[in-house]
Amino acid sequence: MADLDLAQAEAKSAEISAAGAASRALALDVSEPKSWQATLSEIERSAGNLDILVNNVGLTMSKSIEDTTIEDWRLLMRVNLEGPFISF
Repeated sequence: MADLDLAQAEAKSAEISAAGAASRALALDVSEPKSWQATLSEIERSAGNLDILVNNVGLTMSKSIEDTTIEDWRLLMRVNLEGPFISF
C-alpha cells in the first residue's frame, strides 16, 4: 500500500493485514520519478521483485475552467498522466 500520506497508507495496510492478507505501507509521490525509484528499490530489496502493480491513483477537479489555476492543472496532469507513465 503506497500513498503520499504515509499515515493513511499505514492505516489501510493495517486493515488489509487485519483481514488476513500480507500488506506493507510505503510513502509514494506518484508524480515524482525519484519517489517511484525509491519505492521500487525498497520493494525489490524487501520482497525480491514486484509481480503486480495496481496503479490506482487519480485526482479530480470540481473547479470551473475560469477558477482553475495553472498549478491546479499541472498537478492534475502530473498525478493522472505522468504518474502512471513514470511507474514503468
